[in-house]
Amino acid sequence: MLRTRIPALFNMFNDNIIKMRNPLLWTIIFYILSSRFVFAFETSDTINVNKLYQLIQEKKNILITNKVIVGDFIFGKINHNPNGRSTINVPIKIYESVFMDDVDFTFSEFQKELNFTRCVFNKKVQLGLRSKAPLPIKPIIHKEIVFDGAIFKDEFIAEGGIVFNGKVSFGIPQWPLIYIGIPVYTEGAVFHKRPKFYGAVFKKSLDFTNSTFLNGVKFEYIHFEDELIMAGCEFNKNTEFNEIRELKRIDLRGVAINGVIDIPWELIEDKFNYDGRFFIEIIKNYKKLEKFTDADEAYYIYRVEKRKKEHSWYSISNLLEMILLDWTCGYGVKPLRAIIASFAIVLVFSFFFMVDGAIKERNNPNSKPNFSDALYFSAITFTTIGYGDWYPTANQYKIWKFKLFKFRTLATIEGMCGWIMLSLFLVSLGKVWIR
Repeated sequence: MLRTRIPALFNMFNDNIIKMRNPLLWTIIFYILSSRFVFAFETSDTINVNKLYQLIQEKKNILITNKVIVGDFIFGKINHNPNGRSTINVPIKIYESVFMDDVDFTFSEFQKELNFTRCVFNKKVQLGLRSKAPLPIKPIIHKEIVFDGAIFKDEFIAEGGIVFNGKVSFGIPQWPLIYIGIPVYTEGAVFHKRPKFYGAVFKKSLDFTNSTFLNGVKFEYIHFEDELIMAGCEFNKNTEFNEIRELKRIDLRGVAINGVIDIPWELIEDKFNYDGRFFIEIIKNYKKLEKFTDADEAYYIYRVEKRKKEHSWYSISNLLEMILLDWTCGYGVKPLRAIIASFAIVLVFSFFFMVDGAIKERNNPNSKPNFSDALYFSAITFTTIGYGDWYPTANQYKIWKFKLFKFRTLATIEGMCGWIMLSLFLVSLGKVWIR
C-alpha cells in the first residue's frame, strides 16, 4: 500500500514544489524530515519480530503499513534496565497489519507513542500478567496508545497494575494520521473474546468509540482519572464493572446493550450527558439484572433530564409537570414523595383554617380554632373522612381589602387534592413494590 503512494508523492513534488501552494505537501515534507522513520520496503509482505527488535534496539522509529508480522512480539525482551523493565524510546506505528502471534507489553516502559490502527491480532494481547495483586514491576505507557479500528480475535488483558499516562484509544483515529496518508475510519475496535482490565490506572481518557464487544468486557479495580468513552459501543454479552476505584466521567451515548452491563447506577448517575437511547437501554438492562432500584433511579433521572431538555424552566408546562409528577411521586417511582407531599398539603391548608371564622365547631358557633383544631380539620378533609364536628364556613379569605376565596371552597379543593395524592401513592406503590 505504501509503495503505491510513493509515485503519487513525487507527482505532487513535480506539480507543486515550485509553486509552493500546497500546504499539505509541506506538512508531509516537514513531518518526514523531522522524523527518522523506517519504512517497511521489504519485497515480502511478511516481517519477523526479530527485525523489529533490531530496529528498536537501534533506536529507529517504526512505521509499517499493511504487513503480516510473525512471531511473539514480546517487548520485555528489548533493552532491559536494572529496574527490570524493558525501556522503549522510539515511537512504534503499525497500521493495517496482521499480528499472527502473541503481543506482550509486560515488564516494559514506553516513552513514545504506540499506534496499531486497524491491525488484526490473531492471538493474545497482554498488557500485564494475570495477577490478583499488582505486579512489583508495573508496565508503564507514558504516551498515547492507539488501537483504533483494530480487531482482537483472542484475549485482550490489561492487568497487574499497568499505568497509562497517555490517552488510550480504541475508537476513531486522530486527525494527524491524515497527514501521512492514513485515512480516517469511523468504526471502532472489535473484540472477539472478552477483554479484561484489572488494577489498571488510566491517567488520560480511555476511548472505545464505536467498538464492538462480542463477549463483553470486564473492568475490575480500575482508576479512571479522566473520561471513559464508550459512545456507540455494542455489548453482545455480559459486561462487568467491579470495584471501580475512580471514575471522573463516562460517555455512553448511543450504546447498544444486547447482553447486560453490571454497573452500579450510583457510579455513573452524575457522570454523563443526557442521551435518550442510553437511558432506555440502561433501564432495560437493570430490569434484566433484577436491580429494580437502579432501574427506578435511572428512569427518574431520564424523565427529569427529558423535561429540562424539552421545556424551558419558566414555562407553564415545565412547572406543572414538575409539581404534579416530579414533586408528588417522582414520576411514579418514588411513593414516599406522595406521603411527604400529602403531609405538606395538610399542613399548608391548616394555616388557612386557623383564620378566625374559617371553620366552626358544630355545637359551639362562637368557637375559634387553634392550630391543633385547624390541623385536625385539614387532615379529615384531606382524607375525606368528614366527621362533621367541624365544618367550613362561607366566609371569604381576605388579603387587605381583596377577597380571594371562600373557606368551604378551599375545603373542597383540599378534598380533591386528597383523592389525587391517594391515587398517585397507590400507583407509585404498585409500580415499585409489585413487580
